[in-house]
Amino acid sequence: MTRSAASRFLLAVLVSGSTLSACGLTPHPEPNTTLTRLAARAATEAKVFDSSDAPYSALRRENLAELRKEIQRVCGHKNDGTLPASCDDSSLDAAIEKASFDFDRNSSPADAATTAAQELVSSAGDLPEGSMLLAANQLVALVSAGAAAPTTGGAMFDPSVNKLKSSDVKVDADAARDALSWEYSIVYGLGIATASANGLLKQAVNDSIDAHQNRISILQTSLAPTGELPKPESAYELKKYQQPVDAQSTADYIEALRKDTTDYWIATAAAAKTTSWKELALAFAAQTAAGAPTPGVPIAPVKALPAR
Repeated sequence: MTRSAASRFLLAVLVSGSTLSACGLTPHPEPNTTLTRLAARAATEAKVFDSSDAPYSALRRENLAELRKEIQRVCGHKNDGTLPASCDDSSLDAAIEKASFDFDRNSSPADAATTAAQELVSSAGDLPEGSMLLAANQLVALVSAGAAAPTTGGAMFDPSVNKLKSSDVKVDADAARDALSWEYSIVYGLGIATASANGLLKQAVNDSIDAHQNRISILQTSLAPTGELPKPESAYELKKYQQPVDAQSTADYIEALRKDTTDYWIATAAAAKTTSWKELALAFAAQTAAGAPTPGVPIAPVKALPAR
């Protein structure tokens, strides 16, 4: 099971493009409102939780630094490589200070992380081009730090009722078909694990299979109007994974599938074109990350689609 060359090329262009500077197309560009609001929340949380939860505060400081860099990338640089005065560090500090957002100073770090994660998904349609990869990685980091998986947009889909907007499916149909094939392969892979799992581990595998089956239902229902629906294969080659034979190898195997699926949906969100597909991909990435056996362990930022 190998990602299509077209998909790999698309994300390669996306990632490489995110490092390029716009050469001062606007004389006095303003910091992007959506990114600035996200940065303001990160800055506030980093300060509020500095003494009560140092690890979470450090994560939010890291998020803030990433968002500042992204805001300035979106602003663009002048021909001499310098930032326009409207987006330099002092101007950006002022914009972040003025940004308006709701924050409960009595909230716990987990509650704050959950709110921040929800806002990332809700903001998907307003993010600048090239900013989705950062948003997806930050979302997964927040979930790994204790945020509840988002219940915004696609995260609330009932597979028996809801589907992606038909207009959005037409635009992101190829990506949705690829995602459906991926989910088929993961259900097959998890099925292998049921033979060597028992007790609570087996229940976790079965619950995971149910969750992926729900995704399959959503994708199938959404793609049905296109008339092109990939079918599950009778078997999938999963050579990169060590086959499970006992409890420990089964746990390791399931974790490898989980991490690759998280990476897959992060990359899919980064390449998404329409709002509902962005929201759904972000939700699936976060939901998969929420299944990590060791919450709080940082997940390395994704830069490319995982190989199968």
